[in-house]
Amino acid sequence: MGDANKKALPVGISDFAKLIEGGYYYVDKTAFLKELFDNSNDTCEVRLITRPRRFGKSLLLSTIKYFLGLNVKDPEDRTYAQKLFSGKKIMQEKDFCARFLGRFPVIFLSFKDVFAEDFASACGALASRISMLCESFDFLSESPKLSASFKQKFCQMLDDEKMANDPKHLRLCNSLQLLTRLVHLHFGKKPVLLIDEYDVPLSKAARCGYYDQMVEIMRRLLSSALKDNEDLQSAVLTGCLRVSKESIFTGLNNLKVNSLSSDNSPISGMIGFSHAECEEMLRYYDLMQYSLVVSRWYDGYNVGGCRLFCPWDLMLFCQEAAQKKTGQMVPRSFWLGTGSTDEILEFMGYLEPRDCELMQDLLDGKSIEIELNEQLNYQDILRFHRSRDFWTLLLSTGYLTVVSLLDGDDLERHCTVRIPNLGITECFRRSVVFYFGHDQKVRFDSQNIVNLLFSGDDPQRVKLELRKILKRFVAVRDLAAKAPSELYYQGFMNGLFSNSANCLDDFESNAQAGDGYADAILRSADLNTGVILEYKSVKEPSLLDKMSHQALQQIDEKRYTEFFLKSGNVPKTILGYGIAFCRKECSVSMAKLDPLKLR
Repeated sequence: MGDANKKALPVGISDFAKLIEGGYYYVDKTAFLKELFDNSNDTCEVRLITRPRRFGKSLLLSTIKYFLGLNVKDPEDRTYAQKLFSGKKIMQEKDFCARFLGRFPVIFLSFKDVFAEDFASACGALASRISMLCESFDFLSESPKLSASFKQKFCQMLDDEKMANDPKHLRLCNSLQLLTRLVHLHFGKKPVLLIDEYDVPLSKAARCGYYDQMVEIMRRLLSSALKDNEDLQSAVLTGCLRVSKESIFTGLNNLKVNSLSSDNSPISGMIGFSHAECEEMLRYYDLMQYSLVVSRWYDGYNVGGCRLFCPWDLMLFCQEAAQKKTGQMVPRSFWLGTGSTDEILEFMGYLEPRDCELMQDLLDGKSIEIELNEQLNYQDILRFHRSRDFWTLLLSTGYLTVVSLLDGDDLERHCTVRIPNLGITECFRRSVVFYFGHDQKVRFDSQNIVNLLFSGDDPQRVKLELRKILKRFVAVRDLAAKAPSELYYQGFMNGLFSNSANCLDDFESNAQAGDGYADAILRSADLNTGVILEYKSVKEPSLLDKMSHQALQQIDEKRYTEFFLKSGNVPKTILGYGIAFCRKECSVSMAKLDPLKLR
């Protein structure tokens, strides 16, 4: 961080002990542990918590692990756990901590790296991961509490190759159940099972064509460990998608699900930052001047009645803003590019006109009503391309958030949704434009447009080429909406430029320049030509020419050409373009700017 006296932000750190012992900034979520585990009955409870990527799911499970986990060498010694949680909110719950802090053996398993191109390799990755888990319990091989037969079975689980190559996969599918049994016998206490990214193996399997085989393995593995397991205290699983109960959780009656579409729940605010927690972070790093900007860009997720910020975006914004020595911090979507959008892009070619209209409503800042498929699975996503699966997927992956839940049951449930914030709006637009950009014709046309912009020979040709693509892709209906639509067209243009890397040396969107921010600035591959673009949007075609001239005038008045001074290499030619859009029409104005003023 810029201030040496301030704590560093734990960007990319998901291990609770490392975070605390390293003195990183920590948003205290420990009070929710009581809601998770302080049950009034003795039945084994299995919780499935789904959230989008980069929301803090792994850190949650790590926190649980260190809070509940006993000292395997001296189960009565709780010193380390007490040290880690000293001063945390949960320590105010004296009775709860006396019963739970450092009192349980914990089995913590992550499936985030269990993926492969074929079924055999995937089984090998899964077996390897479980064998590594068993190595952390190597003391069981010498435990006086275990019979020779159990010790032999445990040693067999350390051989990942034999476990993976077993034709019937009996050892692999029974491994977690067996491990809970052995841990229970050794400690005389039932273990807590934690599984992170439980759905990753299924996602990859669906894309690579071995879903049916993988779902059978996962069903047998998880069902044996979670269903009627008398050696299990409780379990918590996390993932991105609420996979159909019928696919891998068959017969599991003790499963409780908390997802983005859940009703009010005491644990809904456990993952993600509340408004108060965001304000506290901004105040700590002396960034309160950005409070409104941060709220518009990163707030807006509604989970069970709790309004939450995405932790990843917020932390990275604070980190960059605190390090910035001069000028204002410009918000951007840090969430973009943190994970695959393959499933979403897969849908684009199958959307119905009604779906396209709904997407446009969302981009216009409106809420829409959708039907949820709470029984969704990864194979159905790729096989059927149903409309409700598309919207359910967008909600599950964080592109949408629930506004209100409507009447219905698990089989047929409706809700109203919207895009949560400007950061996700940018991600949404880029994902859509990325799909269109992979069309070879569009790639050729976009490169042609960039070459025309650099040539400066004929702005009318730029207009004609741009209209071809506008006619084909932009605005499936009238774009007349209350919300300004310049951002829509800016995202569209960014998509075109992203397909023209061979024509460009550099490209910046929302570039800080002169007395403001230029919508886009390009530099040719040979560094000799710079292009500055300013966009406007109008509701009437008759205003197009006027607004394109005003956009061009803004480039001069705001002194955007000063952007090139930062690089120390002023192009020989600088061209300014004002482009006005109205639905599928546009107008382009151009002027050659004087680079001598910058030398």
